[in-house]
Amino acid sequence: MGAFKVCASLMSETAEGFKALTSRALEEGADLIELRLDALAELNLAASVVDGAKDLGATVIATVRSREEGGRYSGGPKPLVEVLRAVSEHADLVDLDRTSLMIREVRSLASELGAERVIASVHLGPGDPSVAELVKLAEALRSHGDLVKLVTSPVTAAGAASTLALYREVEWSRGGLVSFSVGERWSLTRPLSLVLGAPFTYAALKGKEVAPGQLSVPETKLLAELLNRVVALAPARADR
Repeated sequence: MGAFKVCASLMSETAEGFKALTSRALEEGADLIELRLDALAELNLAASVVDGAKDLGATVIATVRSREEGGRYSGGPKPLVEVLRAVSEHADLVDLDRTSLMIREVRSLASELGAERVIASVHLGPGDPSVAELVKLAEALRSHGDLVKLVTSPVTAAGAASTLALYREVEWSRGGLVSFSVGERWSLTRPLSLVLGAPFTYAALKGKEVAPGQLSVPETKLLAELLNRVVALAPARADR
């Protein structure tokens, strides 16, 4: 099950908690670690949290998710830019959400980091955007980073299908797009994203889920392998 990569999303209020969770995630086979630094009680510890994870050998995605996109950060632009700049010197990748990218200084930081180190992300609220709307949004995010993370919260199955359809609608999707849906009903979209070409997808430690519908790291890898077999066995559609 080594073909598919999975990132464990972690949240803790303390540096010690993050380090313990990182150790557990690596033991469970996580290929990457997302540190949801917006959960920290003291945000000035963010850089040391990243260092702690790196000391354990983790490949780290540093994230300070804004409240507008389902995170806990609700401070002003200046402290946000300061913490993002501090963690950018230590993390392998930095996730910059669409709300944060509206800040000029954050866009400047993205340029300084280089597109190869930026995940430009968006986390949409409940709804079923059309494929065309999602393509437009993905292309806009792509201008900020080589990796685009687009997460939807579908109301119907059609919304979840539109989210996965992105992998056939944008030419740079293979290796450049991580697109899935949140919610217990749509949990399979996470391993399916791997089958469709995502470079990795997001999972959680059991009992430590940070978003609805998250599976464990081993479950996500197993399901991706099984779904990949199903897709490989599917007969080609006959020409009509």
